[in-house]
Amino acid sequence: RTEDAYATLGDRIERVLGRAAVRAFHLNDAKADLGSHLDRHENIGRGRIGTDGFAHLVRDPRWRDVPGYLETPLSDDGYSAYATDLATLRKLEAPRSGGAPATVGSGRPARAGRAVRTPK
Repeated sequence: RTEDAYATLGDRIERVLGRAAVRAFHLNDAKADLGSHLDRHENIGRGRIGTDGFAHLVRDPRWRDVPGYLETPLSDDGYSAYATDLATLRKLEAPRSGGAPATVGSGRPARAGRAVRTPK
């Protein structure tokens, strides 16, 4: 969740697996604390990881071309929660200086916009 913890994790992934081995990210926030051994998903920014944790990931240039797959709770209509999750990720992708987030066709890959949801 912290910048230091994220940097340590990212460096370890690169050192142990190598950047090319990272083919996709499974994206969901967590209802339970780290180490709880519970796999309970929450919508992006509404759980224990929080928006800061996701901001570190979507702003990291190492993973710019790696797709993310949402696995977050369904909304009553089945899809609007995904639109909200994607909007949150796109907003987090914008630099803190207030620059616009990447969008499809901007010349920058829109990592967060490529997230795919498959019904269970």
